[in-house]
Amino acid sequence: MGALSCLVELTKAPDTLPPNTYVKHPNLSTYEIFQEHNVLNLGPKGLLEEARAMEIISQHPHPNIIHYHGCRVRRGRITGLVLDRHSNTLNDHLKNKVGSVDKEPFMQALISAIDHLHSLGWAHNDLNPGNILVDKEGMPVLIDFGSAREMGAKLGTSRGTKGWIEGEMKDYHMSDKRHDLFAIDKIRLWLDAPMFSD
Repeated sequence: MGALSCLVELTKAPDTLPPNTYVKHPNLSTYEIFQEHNVLNLGPKGLLEEARAMEIISQHPHPNIIHYHGCRVRRGRITGLVLDRHSNTLNDHLKNKVGSVDKEPFMQALISAIDHLHSLGWAHNDLNPGNILVDKEGMPVLIDFGSAREMGAKLGTSRGTKGWIEGEMKDYHMSDKRHDLFAIDKIRLWLDAPMFSD
């Protein structure tokens, strides 16, 4: 694995991917929205922003934060992020009755991951059951760093998930650890009586 200076020193993933990895590609579901508003450049920009966040966070690993292997690159452009593979999000794990979670150890591990992120000066800004995977031991693995920014930085196009933020989406524009703390409390309550999104 080497760094690509043309891509702001992002790590290039190995050509032969390690076992149990997943390639996260750009979110094509937003393509029509971006096209309608003449901002198609925001799609690749979002993946680049997430890659930058993963580069910094991966320099300080934590067992409950997804392991990042680098970027897939084609013709000088990022085509995907290579991450460890886990079977289910917390939402799907409970919705599909794959298993249960032991709430207190699960929450302690999740809080440990968020505290670690905050100690680096970053906030996740989109904490919800769809952005938490469940590993084989039933513990959380924090994913989706598309909204992650240094605290105080302006959020990009990705900025939280409706229903999991405090206040209105229109007021949600700066990275702040309070976003994560609010979501932690909401997840703790949600685990007592989960309601599922599709």
